[in-house]
Amino acid sequence: ARRLGSDDVTMVCLEKRDEMPAWDYEIEEALEEKVHIVNSQGPLRFYGDDSGKVNEVGFQECTAVFDENGRFNPQYDDCKLTSYEADTVIVAIGQMGETGFADKEGIALTPPGGYEADPLTLQTPIDWVFAGGDAYYGPKSVVDAIASGKTAAESIHRFINGLDLAEDREKSYEFEKPEIENVPRLDRVHPDKISVADREGNFKEVTLDLALEPLKGSIPCLSCGSVPNAQCVSLSAGAVSTISSPGRISTWVP
Repeated sequence: ARRLGSDDVTMVCLEKRDEMPAWDYEIEEALEEKVHIVNSQGPLRFYGDDSGKVNEVGFQECTAVFDENGRFNPQYDDCKLTSYEADTVIVAIGQMGETGFADKEGIALTPPGGYEADPLTLQTPIDWVFAGGDAYYGPKSVVDAIASGKTAAESIHRFINGLDLAEDREKSYEFEKPEIENVPRLDRVHPDKISVADREGNFKEVTLDLALEPLKGSIPCLSCGSVPNAQCVSLSAGAVSTISSPGRISTWVP
């Protein structure tokens, strides 16, 4: 909205600031560009004028986004209400599965509204039906959905062939942590960004490239051997960098 010329943008989200499903730098850049962020509010209703155009949105305070099991299950205080006037409303509050057929087909749903299934095999109470992805565990990443599909496929293969669905399915991710006591901690190298003024009215790339030499200098090799194909993994100020081929470096910041 800011890129397309709106001068006054307010983003309202369910989560508290430290719960927002966004990287810190994304929030910082939004604030730099004068996006007003309102936390812990859930949409209640839309108001419009006689022409049918929306001009106001009502919200109620969100007291908790997740339940005691960590599942997405927002709770609200409907006595604490507020509203915001607007000439344009962009609704981006996630997605939900089409579960209307489930009751007719006898497929059980959990209280939050997802399909009921075994967490290890993804088998539902109907033994030949398997569930996975967001419709089972709630909003997660594409990577989780792909992994869920692989798990369900393995279960279906076993089911068709009369094999035990649960045998040898428990996973272990333990590995020996490398010794880093004597490895110097180096400051992370931060890439340059274009100025806030240069971001106005366009979709230019905000973050510029890192220079290769400074990045190489920030990577102390730990030779931990925990990555397949003998890749080198290094820890530097909270970042994990991998060198998969000469001159090619990628960094993941948790």
